[in-house]
This record gives sequence, C-alpha cells and structure tokens, in this order.
Amino acid sequence: MEIKKIKKGLMKFAWMLFGLMLLVGCLMPAVKAEAAGLAAPKIKSVKTNTSSATLKWKKVKGANGYKIYMYDSAKRTYAECASTAKTSYKVTGLDSGKNYKFKISAYTQSGSSKTEGTPCKEFEVTTNKKIKFSGKDFTVYDAKNKSYKFSDYAGKPVVINMWATWCPPCVAELPDFNKVYKEYCGRVQFVMINIEEKEELSNVKEFIKDNKLSFPVYYDWDYLADFAYGTGYVPTTVIFDSNGEIIYYDAGMLEADDLKTLLDKAM
Repeated sequence: MEIKKIKKGLMKFAWMLFGLMLLVGCLMPAVKAEAAGLAAPKIKSVKTNTSSATLKWKKVKGANGYKIYMYDSAKRTYAECASTAKTSYKVTGLDSGKNYKFKISAYTQSGSSKTEGTPCKEFEVTTNKKIKFSGKDFTVYDAKNKSYKFSDYAGKPVVINMWATWCPPCVAELPDFNKVYKEYCGRVQFVMINIEEKEELSNVKEFIKDNKLSFPVYYDWDYLADFAYGTGYVPTTVIFDSNGEIIYYDAGMLEADDLKTLLDKAM
C-alpha cells in the first residue's frame, strides 16, 4: 500500500511539474513577443564637446531600460557600451574631431533576463575639434554653481554676450538673442553671461523666467570673462567662428537680422 501511495504521489508531482513547464513555455513566447514589440527609441538631442557626447531619447512605453551600442570600427560591429534605466546617457572618453556611430534599444526585464526590442536607426555623433581660440580662455558658472570653460566649446561658432538686468539696451536686445538662439541652437554655442553679483542671482532667475528666455545663462562671479573680453560697457558681444577666430567684438545693441548675418558668416 505504501509503495502505491508513493507512486501515486510521484505521478501527481510529475503531472504538476509538466503543467508548470507547459505554462511557462506558453508564457515565454508572449513575453518575448511583447519585448520584440517595443518601439525603437526616438533620439531627442545630441550634445557634444571635445571628449564626450550626451545622448537623449524619448521614453519607450513598456520598457524597463535601454542599451546603448557604439560602433567598433576595428571589429566592424556594434558593441554595448552602457545600460541605463534613464532616457539619457553621457558617453565619455571620446577623441576630439571624430565621428562615432550609435544605436539604442529598449528592453524588458524579468529577473536577470533582459529581452530587447527593435534598436533605433544608426545615428552619427561628431565631437568638437580641439581648437585654440585666438582669445583668452575663462570659466563661468550656471545657476547651480557648475563651472564651464569657454574653450570647451571649440569647434563651433560661439557667441559671447555680456548683459545685466539693470541695463536698458541689454533688456531691449535679449528678445532678439532669444529668437536667434532658437533658430541656431545646435549649430552655434550661445554663452550669455550675466555680469551681476552672486547675491542678485534670485532676481536674475526671476527676470529670466518672466521674460521667457530659453538660451543658457552663465554667471561671471570670478570676473574672468569680464577680464578677458569686457569693454567696460554692456551689452558687449563677441563672436568666434568655428576656427576660433574673432569676427565681431563690440559694445552696443545687436538686432536679430544683424546677429544672424554675423552667425552665417561665422559658420
């Protein structure tokens, strides 16, 4: 009797195990099919300097994370360089003035297993060339006290504009700079430098918000930009071409059309 009970129990266990395996076998294709149906990430923006590139893309519905692949020219294939749950990634350690190719794919995750969807189309990134500017380098800060070196923007046309909220000509020309920035963003680097004291930061931030200024604003709290390019008057505008040569350097207002003509020349 005992042997029959054991055999009967083993048979029940075997059938339960078979049913479980059958269930898993049925579910796995569905999971894979769901992952395979993930949309390819859409690239939003690519920002570069001389040694890195920041990639941003739109969130893919249903994805747990993303894999970034960079083309290996020596092996003639794509190799994974990062995996992230965010929708942005900064690739570092790149050479200046070179082209790099990337692909990004979304994935679903179950335990330690990742199943990828369709990767996006191959896209190219070109890092900025290390070019010595004909002028002096300097460091400025953003509102969070992060520092930026002027020389990091080498390889692209650069506009330096020094301004203040208490300066009527500055306030008058800022909407034109904002308009041109929206049109030339990505092709020209705008370095809009507020020259007011650090204690005035909250007032400046409120001014930027009230006037809906979208260009990046930097602060000359160490007076390095003023020492390098200040004229003693505001507004002052300096424009460099992509070779680092100054093509415009003067105090006074610039209207949108004049600024666009200078930028077209710089490019």
